[in-house]
Amino acid sequence: MKKNEGSVDRTMRGLGGVILGVVGISLGITTLVGAIIGIAAVILLVTALTGNCPMYKLFGINTCKLSNSKSPKEKAKK
Repeated sequence: MKKNEGSVDRTMRGLGGVILGVVGISLGITTLVGAIIGIAAVILLVTALTGNCPMYKLFGINTCKLSNSKSPKEKAKK
C-alpha cells in the first residue's frame, strides 16, 4: 500500500487518536458519544500507523514527500 501521509500528518493523527481514545474511555465506551469518539480514535491511530488515508486517496491528496520522489533505481535508468 502506497503511503500518502507525511510525517507531520502522521504525528498529528497519532496524537489526536491518543487524545480521543483517552476522552472516549473517560466518557465510557458503552455510551453513544464515547463509542463514536472511540471509533474516531481507532481510525486516526490506524491511519497514523499505516501512513495511508483512504480519504486522501479519494480526493487525490498526498502529504508524503517521499512517495513523490523517484527511487534511486528509477533515477539510474535515465
